Amino acid sequence: LDESFFMYGEDIDLSYRLVQGGYKNLYVPERLLHYKGESSKQDDKRYIRSFYGAMRIFYDKYYPDTAGWLRSAIAVAIRLKAAWVSLTKPLRRAPKPPKQRRLLVLASASHYEELKAAVQSAGMRFERIQLWNLDQERVMAANCRKNQMRRYTDFLFCYPDARYEQMLLLMDRMVNKEINYHIYTCASGRIVSASL
Repeated sequence: LDESFFMYGEDIDLSYRLVQGGYKNLYVPERLLHYKGESSKQDDKRYIRSFYGAMRIFYDKYYPDTAGWLRSAIAVAIRLKAAWVSLTKPLRRAPKPPKQRRLLVLASASHYEELKAAVQSAGMRFERIQLWNLDQERVMAANCRKNQMRRYTDFLFCYPDARYEQMLLLMDRMVNKEINYHIYTCASGRIVSASL
């Protein structure tokens, strides 16, 4: 990877170099779990500076012989876009956190009490905790109208009761994209949260 890029441009640069080298750049539509870290907040000024700075580095690297007036126009366009994103940030409404958090636990009945204890020891507070019994129901069936009406804010999967590919498929198919997901692994006795 080109070390000129601090963040946000190195993958574009690598893809572009691969295509220039005669390779094909293909999109593989596989599910993946991306942990939402603090470095990727799109409203953050550091993100804006890094992202649009990376676009400028990319342009300068691959189009160095561009006419001066066009080079200046591109630089101004990048700065204007970055300024627009920064200035419109206060106008965007942040999603309101739900007043009451509700948890749906996807596990076998034999692990339900263990999971409730893990939730309490993790300091997570919920108005309602409900079991989706995987001894009787399929993981994908949790995406039903009944559960949507109950407005669950969080889903807690128990591994190995639910397999990782089932978890990712359900996350992908959920209508409500603002649900927080948590995974409890019986072997470790810990909860990992995908987003909070």
